[in-house]
Amino acid sequence: MTGGLARVDNPAVGCAEELPITGDPRLAATVSHWLISAWRPHPRQWLLGCYRLGGIPGWPPAYKISPGFTHELCLAAADPARGWLDPGRWDQAVVMARWPPPLRAQFTAADATAHALAGNAARAIITGAAPADTRTETTRRFWAGWLSDELHRLRQERN
Repeated sequence: MTGGLARVDNPAVGCAEELPITGDPRLAATVSHWLISAWRPHPRQWLLGCYRLGGIPGWPPAYKISPGFTHELCLAAADPARGWLDPGRWDQAVVMARWPPPLRAQFTAADATAHALAGNAARAIITGAAPADTRTETTRRFWAGWLSDELHRLRQERN
């Protein structure tokens, strides 16, 4: 932990750093967000975030795939043409991520479960258990299965 925020290091690959959620109104829907930096085999970064879907005063209604969904997990690659992202600058990371993100998964969970899911996804990427490159149908299917399994595991753990 660094300053109360999680950090996962894998010397062979890179690191994942949980970014602070400040009082900035642009973060009102944010449950958790991470900057994932890999330097091997080549330098790349991703922004992984988990967001509440709706119910935020002053925000437009969220698009929901199903009316019962409460959260969305997104994984977006940073634009390498804009340089290396600084983990201390979440605002820079959000602007420099490529939107819309190729991985977007909606689900129903409490904030604590959604936060844990985002952290576990960041850990899975940096430890090599899950791919960060979501451009292929194979990796999108992998993530759909992983997210479903991990949500089930987290719910069982919390009961």
